[in-house]
Amino acid sequence: MKRVLITGGGGYFGKRLVTYLEDKGNFDITISIRSSAPNIIHHAKAVVFGDLADSKTYSKIPKDFDIVIHCASNTDHFANRADSYRDNVSATALLLKHFESRSITFIYLSSEAVFLGEGPLGTLSEKSKIPQNNISTYSEMKKKAEKLVKDFAKLHIKSRFIILRPRMIWGGDDSPVLKKLKFALNSKTFSWVDRGSYLTSATHYMNLCTAVYQSFTYGASGHAYLISDGPPIIFSSFVRNLIGEDSRLKNAPSIPRALAFSLALLGDIIYFLSGKKIRPPISRSAYYLSLSSVTLDLENASNELNYTPQNVTKNII
Repeated sequence: MKRVLITGGGGYFGKRLVTYLEDKGNFDITISIRSSAPNIIHHAKAVVFGDLADSKTYSKIPKDFDIVIHCASNTDHFANRADSYRDNVSATALLLKHFESRSITFIYLSSEAVFLGEGPLGTLSEKSKIPQNNISTYSEMKKKAEKLVKDFAKLHIKSRFIILRPRMIWGGDDSPVLKKLKFALNSKTFSWVDRGSYLTSATHYMNLCTAVYQSFTYGASGHAYLISDGPPIIFSSFVRNLIGEDSRLKNAPSIPRALAFSLALLGDIIYFLSGKKIRPPISRSAYYLSLSSVTLDLENASNELNYTPQNVTKNII
């Protein structure tokens, strides 16, 4: 029986990972969550309430885990820099420090956003260069957290430290990407860019669960793996797979790519001039991550994790 700690166990993916591992069996699962709201409590054997960026929380977290899966994160691209650093970097540092005397498998859930600099992402592989500059607080903090994990991998050779980089996690009615699409449609603010004709990659939560599970056995310490549903798909097809046949999608306006980028640039200017108080509807970070072609090369995950994504559909929830 493997003892597993899942941080962020009350989040969108964390809840599903708990269920996935419960179905697999042979796991004694503990989750950590910040909120004590009753609707996010699972069937996990134990629940730790507390802020992972607060050192006092760790007095409640045992050290005898075999596997730690760090899902907790502040994903707000407009978060206050201090808050984002606290939630994404400080919390990761304290968590790593807590288990440094143990021989464990530590899996850090990162993002393709670490490749976000000041230009389009295009086709990403593990050989892609991570830029030094940043236009997104979230991207910057994910890079810093990844560095912490990789540094620990070099120093603590008895443990394994593995990084997974999924893109645009989806599946189920509560997925963040679906919520954003529905809000845009309901508020009549949805527009295509170039009719959504560009390629994109996405990751169904079941495929990400599979990647996590494969990492237990095959993940190489210090390595990072891009994770997606496989071959890229047309963005408009992905949206229709999420929403279904909705006349509002067919009738939605489409704006040229150059105009979309100009609006994103204007959004960044407004955000800066307002002292970071006004959140624009679109920013350059959102443009590069969501409104331009982004595809993931899964060669490393396939070769090292034996990762083979399932053929997922809207009906898998």
